[in-house]
Amino acid sequence: MYIFLASDPLAMWGHIAAIILLIYLLVFILIGLALAFVLLVGMTWVREKVELIKMIRPTVNSVNKTTQAAIAGTLPEAKDDENKLIRTAAEIPAYAHEIETKVDQVSDRVAGAVIEFRARSMMAKSMLKRVRASCTTRIRTPYRSGRLPHRIGASRRPDRANTGPLGTYPCPS
Repeated sequence: MYIFLASDPLAMWGHIAAIILLIYLLVFILIGLALAFVLLVGMTWVREKVELIKMIRPTVNSVNKTTQAAIAGTLPEAKDDENKLIRTAAEIPAYAHEIETKVDQVSDRVAGAVIEFRARSMMAKSMLKRVRASCTTRIRTPYRSGRLPHRIGASRRPDRANTGPLGTYPCPS
């Protein structure tokens, strides 16, 4: 024990530091190996998915071509060996386009009818206002007798209404 106490104290701290550094190094190596393993497994999984996508690619191309043909209206006849799912999926855009065209035509007709109805109702309303305004305006005379002096367009006969040059209007009751 006396030898231990007599040795250099820095050497002991150097050994402790070396052991700590080796533990850190071991931990970092293990973390690196785990990360490499995870990346290896991940890349393998991605490669498998890429191969699956490559296998699906011809089917997707076939659906795209059939869809474009259906939109153009030149859908070829169905074959016996053709996938019915692809055929049905290709017909959907054509039906959607046809429905959209019909909806546009009907909505244009309805919009035209609504505009025409509104215009006619406003025309009738303004005409009715004119008729009512002409019936409700009375000629006020400053004379006590209630007779007006003769003027242009006024009728001299007492059985006719004194309405002026435009004639009489039937007043709604």
